[in-house]
Formats: sequence, C-alpha cells, structure tokens
Amino acid sequence: MIESVRVRLALWHSGVLAVLLLAFAAGTYSYLARSGLQRTDELLREAARAFIVELDAASGGANPALSTTAEVARDFRLGGTRVLVFDAGARLVAASPVGRHQRHADPERIARALAGRPFATTLLFTVPDSGGSYRVYTTPTEVGPRRYVVAVVESLRELRASLDGVRDTFVLAIPLALLLSALGGYVLARRSLAPVSLMSERAARIGAGNLDERLPVPNPRDELGRLARTFNELLARL
Repeated sequence: MIESVRVRLALWHSGVLAVLLLAFAAGTYSYLARSGLQRTDELLREAARAFIVELDAASGGANPALSTTAEVARDFRLGGTRVLVFDAGARLVAASPVGRHQRHADPERIARALAGRPFATTLLFTVPDSGGSYRVYTTPTEVGPRRYVVAVVESLRELRASLDGVRDTFVLAIPLALLLSALGGYVLARRSLAPVSLMSERAARIGAGNLDERLPVPNPRDELGRLARTFNELLARL
C-alpha cells in the first residue's frame, strides 16, 4: 500500500485522467471510422448512379451491345472508384481499368457475393484482400432487355492509413499526457499538503515545557486552517 498521500493523490488524478482520455480516444476513433465509411458509401452510390446514367445514355434506351457496356465502363472515371459490371448470372461482362489503388481487388469475390442472391438485391459490404480492404456497392439495373448488376469498388487503404495515423497519435499523446499529469498532480499535491508537513513538524516540537507555542494558520478559512485553529485552541485549554 502506498503510504504517501501526495503519491496517492497524483495516482488518483492520473487514473481519472487516463479513463477520460481513453474514452475520448475510443469515441474519436469510432466516430472518424464511422464517418469515413459513410462518406465512402455515399461516393460509391453516386458513382453507381452516374455510371448507370452514362450507360443508359450510350445505349439510347435500346439493347446495348456488350462492347458498348465495356466501352462505357472503360471510360468511366469518378475519384478512385472502379466499376465492375456483372450479368444476371453474376458473370463479369465489363470493368473499368484497374487503378493503382485497385490492383488487388478481386472481381471473383464480388461475383461470389452476388451468386445466388435475387437480382433486385442491393448490397453494401467490405471485401478483405492482401492489398487492403475494399468497400463494394452493388445495385441492379436494366438497360433495354439486358439486366446488369453494377458493382462500384473503392479502396479503404487511405481511410485505414488515416485511422492508423490517428491511432498512433493517441498511442504517443496519451502516455505523455498521463506522465505530465502525474508530475503536475504530484507537484500540486505537494504544494497543497505543505502546510500539513509544517504543522506536523511544529506539533512534534510542542511539549509540556512549551505549551505556549502555536501551530501556524496560513489560511484560517480552509480545512487545514480550521484544523490548525482547533489544535491551537486545544493547546490553549491545556
């Protein structure tokens, strides 16, 4: 058991601050992760809508050839997204060029996620990969008599890197803040308890031969001042 009141106060101060900082760090990290994923999902939805509009415009509402679909997919650009077009049987029929952030995105995994599901199903899911996770949004569309499933893929690498930077900042900042808090709490406790040490030393020197001495009362209105005044009144009665 720690006998020093100053150390106990400093530890209590640091412990309370540690709980607050950890709760703040966890809440901040969770909020950033959730909001970043929501922004990515909204980007994927916008990209899917834009691609479907371009595909419909290129086909003129008629039965588009597969070459037309492939050409629209090849020319489509929106941020760092990649478009994959599957037929109703979950077979890949067109894809936009592979960008530097999508080189590990595997269309086969997306096809497996689509296989066996009703055509009208809209999906939003994350695909883990050796090159990093990818967020995928799939939505069905019909262009003339053809039925397609448009999948828009976005790498989560930048989001993960940003979150890793936030995590590393917390890992460095929280221990430093706790160390400074412990030192500051110890100094504050030492200054606050300095009158107690002074009263203890003065009381130890008072004996039967010097009952006329009194304890110092630095601030008669606080708790330590009232304690010193009470002890002085006891000496006066003696």
